Amino acid sequence: MKKYLVLILFLFSSICLFADYPSGNDLNINGSVLGYDNTNKKWRPIAVDENGNLQSGGTTIDNISIDTSNIESYLKETDGENTVTITDLINSIGTDTSKIKQDVSNLAKTAQPSEFRTARLTGISASTATQINVITDLNSTATNRVFVELRAINPDDVFYIGFANTLTDSNGRPVKGRILINMPSSQSLYIYHTNESALAIQQTEGWN
Repeated sequence: MKKYLVLILFLFSSICLFADYPSGNDLNINGSVLGYDNTNKKWRPIAVDENGNLQSGGTTIDNISIDTSNIESYLKETDGENTVTITDLINSIGTDTSKIKQDVSNLAKTAQPSEFRTARLTGISASTATQINVITDLNSTATNRVFVELRAINPDDVFYIGFANTLTDSNGRPVKGRILINMPSSQSLYIYHTNESALAIQQTEGWN
């Protein structure tokens, strides 16, 4: 009897071992439901209907209707008084971009002077606010001053700058050796120092 039982178990194990049905899907995600497609030898998701019942046929999707005849009417922005469409916004972006490019180009031209003017100032007394005058050039056609550079002849000298004749070492901007300032010719500029000897500086200006 035991021999027959062993033989039956052996035959059952052989059938399970060599059966064509797959043992499972190693890539199956926990919680998903798959069915084995024996014809194509692959696993496929099992579809269910709205009631959770298995579907064996195709799936019908309800019709989706969107009126796109005047979709632009929904793409508007109101600033309180005027209503602007998406087309207006796109066009204005192009216009604004062009203006920005032009402004950047003009700024670049302004930042690069077409000529320089320079002069040496000596004997600047200590403890006195001394005005730095604009360097004039009667033969020049440039009318826009872009910057002023003040450079002490002795690079170790310390001085102060400001824009009013009340400038002192307590309310001025301290400078050691050199400073470059972007400023127009209409702006007043003063220098102040507390050195033991008179100060000598080289004044350079860029003009367009």
